[in-house]
Amino acid sequence: MKYRVVVETRAIRDIDEATGWIAAQAFDAAERWFNAIEAQINSLAHFPERCARAREDGLFKYELRQLVFGRRHGRYRIIFTIYDGAVHVLHVRHGARPRMTMAEIVDLLPPV
Repeated sequence: MKYRVVVETRAIRDIDEATGWIAAQAFDAAERWFNAIEAQINSLAHFPERCARAREDGLFKYELRQLVFGRRHGRYRIIFTIYDGAVHVLHVRHGARPRMTMAEIVDLLPPV
């Protein structure tokens, strides 16, 4: 089954912020990073269940999964949920950040 991939507003903002930070260091690297994360997100259209459950899974009624993108100190967690025939990318979070709080999770989840 092929899923529709919906990148929610918060995730778009997260990607824009990360791209801006990387661009301040090296513009070419930011463009490569953006293209690579976009490709990874689009890959969720096929078998998103391959991804592990997020650390925050179980804190809310929706199943949260994550796709880890990047290497070493530049890892990001692409946090998403699957419902209504679509993969909803909710948040893109740097891997060094602590686990999300319940308040952050509630703010991320789209209405159903």
